[in-house]
This record gives sequence, structure tokens and C-alpha cells, in this order.
Amino acid sequence: MNRRSFLVWVNGVLGGIVGLLVGVPLLGPLLDPLIRKQGSGERPRVDVGPVDQFQPGTVTQTMLVTSKMDGPIQMPPRPELGVFVVRDTAKNLEVDSEGRSPNLKVLSRECPHLGCNVDYDKTQGFVCPCHNSRFTTDFAKAGSKQRMTSGGTNPSPRRMDTLEARVVDGRLVVEVVHFRPGRPQPEPRS
Repeated sequence: MNRRSFLVWVNGVLGGIVGLLVGVPLLGPLLDPLIRKQGSGERPRVDVGPVDQFQPGTVTQTMLVTSKMDGPIQMPPRPELGVFVVRDTAKNLEVDSEGRSPNLKVLSRECPHLGCNVDYDKTQGFVCPCHNSRFTTDFAKAGSKQRMTSGGTNPSPRRMDTLEARVVDGRLVVEVVHFRPGRPQPEPRS
């Protein structure tokens, strides 16, 4: 190998190293979806608080707040979904071996009709202000449809959507799920 060939070879190696140093950061965002681990498909779970804060015979409105990771960056918490925690009148909270309680139900505030936020009134029950869909709190009774009509028809195609909730170490943990409005059966959005 003569001097000229050696210098061409060294120049090529150094050029390749510089190219990698510049190219990798530029290609990183393009290749990120291919390199990043795919999610497990699990929905986020939110700790709503101690179950003692939900008194027997009450309906409590709260917000599920999530905080997601975007690559290496922890995103700030943000409100994800408004819910109602409905506790029946039983004084003792029953919890099975999987943490489920027949005494507690968590309902999405998103109306199953068109997705508006449902409000709660002690005298009228759950009411959607957009199109007057109405729902009762007695959804836990066998055969109850939970939908009410008030002098007309209820435009909602189904009852309010129930979210998966468990009691873990005395705290209520709720799975965050958004459902498609306007469908006769609850369909989670992906």
C-alpha cells in the first residue's frame, strides 16, 4: 500500500465515523418506532384514593389523572377521564379475592350517546345536558337497564359505561378506558 492509498483509506474511515456521529441523531427519530418496545397493550390504571372517602349511599365525581412516558421523558400529569364512583348503601365494603367490590361501581362521565359529559343530580339521577339522556343509580340490580326516559325517549343506545375497578391495599384503582359513543354495546377505543 503506498502513501496515497493509505491516506485515502484513513480519510474514508474518518469520514465514515463523522457521518455516523452526525447521522445517528438524525436517523434516531425516524427509526424510533421500529426500535422502541411495543406496549404491552395494557390500559393505564389510576389510584383514585382510599376507599374510605367514598361513603355508603353516595355518588362522588372525580377525575382520572394519568402521566405517560414519551421515550425517556416523563410527561406532566394530565386529566384523562371524568368518572363517578357510586357506592351502595351497605355499611361494610365487600371485596372478593381479586379486589372487586359489588358495593362500588365506577362509571365513565362520557355519555354513551354522543360523548358529552354527564352530570349528576340527587333528584334526577345522571343527566346528559346535550340531548337529555337520563340514567339511574340502580344499575347494580339484576335486569336493570339503568336508562330512564322522561316524557319521551332516551337517545342513548346503552347504559352508562362501567370501568374496571379494584380495591388494592384499601385504595380504589381504576382502569382508564374510553368507549365509542353511539354504539349499542360498549366498544373500547384503541
